[in-house]
Amino acid sequence: MMESLPAGVAYVDGSRITVNKGLKRITTFDRTELTSVNAWFRLLCREEAEEARRHYEHDRTDGLPQRRQMSISRKSGEVRIIEIAGYRYEKGEVWLVRDVTLVKKSEGELQKFQRLDLVGILAGGIAHDFNNLLIAIMGNITPARKDLEADGPGAAALTKAEAASAHARRLIWQL
Repeated sequence: MMESLPAGVAYVDGSRITVNKGLKRITTFDRTELTSVNAWFRLLCREEAEEARRHYEHDRTDGLPQRRQMSISRKSGEVRIIEIAGYRYEKGEVWLVRDVTLVKKSEGELQKFQRLDLVGILAGGIAHDFNNLLIAIMGNITPARKDLEADGPGAAALTKAEAASAHARRLIWQL
């Protein structure tokens, strides 16, 4: 029955492990390499071996297996993220293992796109409000120009204000 399951399954009897084809596919290690709990930690957990062993021992003594996510290294060194859930019964343990690497990667991409969307909304709101201010400024330049002499000092200031407003409008368009 264990062999026919598509998920990764490990049967743990004391310190010995028996794995199915699904777990071999996930880890790329075969049955002759994953024969013990120690081999599991040494081959798959590498950098996180001590932390994984601590969680495992805690769960065994506490009697409450926890569902955990952890990084493992395949034979090639490729790092994958697995979710492992252990179930105890009177003769041993059964570990159900699934590869969640793509799920975690997709969640990360989704979060990145959500942040970009928020930045876009914020930029759009700022641009809209700033554009409203520019409309008020530019809308008052023409009537003010009618009240000033064409070559007076006020007209030169309005020309600079007009140029600055046009530049600000281009910046808003880029935003």
